[in-house]
Amino acid sequence: AIEYLPADVFQGFTQLETINLGNNQIRTIDSDFLHHLKGCLKELYLVKNQIEHLHPDAFQDFTQLEDIGLETNNLKTIEIHEANSNAMT
Repeated sequence: AIEYLPADVFQGFTQLETINLGNNQIRTIDSDFLHHLKGCLKELYLVKNQIEHLHPDAFQDFTQLEDIGLETNNLKTIEIHEANSNAMT
């Protein structure tokens, strides 16, 4: 099971539209771990992990992001910037 994602884990994947990291043991999402995918990522699924905190800038400038799955995590609050609020479902 995946527990940690380094900031450059998706470097070089400039056409990636969907990422499914569900059913792992990820605890924290770093603000930089998806920065290489800002212009192409449409769907991100992080369901059934152990995420306790999302950095407020984690999804900033993701202009194509349409769906984020965060169900079944340990999140207590999610702070998002208004520009990203349309992606949160």
